Amino acid sequence: MPVFHDVLIGVISIAVLVLIVGEATQFKAALGGKGQMTPMIFGAAIVEVLSAVGLLVMVLVYADSINTLKVTIQMALMVVVLVLAVAYRTRKPLPAWVLSGIGGASLVCYVYSSI
Repeated sequence: MPVFHDVLIGVISIAVLVLIVGEATQFKAALGGKGQMTPMIFGAAIVEVLSAVGLLVMVLVYADSINTLKVTIQMALMVVVLVLAVAYRTRKPLPAWVLSGIGGASLVCYVYSSI
């Protein structure tokens, strides 16, 4: 279990990093009302959601005591990321709050999972 856990944490870390870099490249365009969902942002969001779900399933299966509130909050954040990424993937221009929502929810979930 520890090796699989470390691999999933590494994948989530890389996905969050790619997501933040992708959103940083769209920052000026998003503020100007011309932002778009790039394949880098969409792909990183999907990889992060799948990795987080795998990590949470692993916690549910192998953990002795489960903090259900923490798991529920993390799943809710990942659902927000997934819904925003899928719902706005083809919309141009992209509202600035969508990029902020995806990045914010991803970052909060990443930080919350490490405490």
